[in-house]
Amino acid sequence: GLEFFRKMLDDAGLHGKPIIIKAGATHSGRDNAATNKRLHAPQTEFEQAEHLIKRYVYHVANGVSLILWGDIREDEVAQGTFSHNGLVYNGIPKRGECSPRDESPCPDPGDGVKKLGYYALKHLIEKLKGLDFANPQTLSAGKDGVHIYKFAGPQNRVVWVAWWDYWNGVGTAKNIVLDVGSATSIRMTDALPREPEGARITPAQYRNSFLQQSVPASGGKATISLGKSPVFVEIR
Repeated sequence: GLEFFRKMLDDAGLHGKPIIIKAGATHSGRDNAATNKRLHAPQTEFEQAEHLIKRYVYHVANGVSLILWGDIREDEVAQGTFSHNGLVYNGIPKRGECSPRDESPCPDPGDGVKKLGYYALKHLIEKLKGLDFANPQTLSAGKDGVHIYKFAGPQNRVVWVAWWDYWNGVGTAKNIVLDVGSATSIRMTDALPREPEGARITPAQYRNSFLQQSVPASGGKATISLGKSPVFVEIR
């Protein structure tokens, strides 16, 4: 929808007008009582976290100045289209209080249990903190399903965020080449945890849940393989 609203503003003579997103979240689980089934189709914690990373990076790279996720903790209302948008469970419904109309998961994993999206957001903040959001570089904006955005910061720090929209492609991986200057190796870190659910992650050790690998570089180029998880790429 970003391109639509940019064009609408440009056509009205409001070129460069700041854009904010007030409802950028999506849910995990399923709410059988939600009235809007299209907006509340079943989604895993991984799909919610994947959406979060892509939504934030894409819009920041395209000049959106404020993006609100919604609630960090799930709404107190047990049922409703937006009741599962939080990144932390609220403990509703409790064990023994489930019915056929209750949302999934049921029973809820527990009040305060963090979802994969919580850890993905924390990781995203740590990776991009201090970088220049006003002047990112778009190296690929969806061609062949590939997105690559480059953020720079003080002391020549550079972070690429890349992903492949794998559902639009063929195969299980997509190779891309990055220009890395004089670097002899780069570090690639998954943006999403390896665990299927946030409840399996120990908060104090959460960084260990993100797969990390070193990739050699030669002649100013490094080839990385994109799979299901978006990745952060940094020069070592």
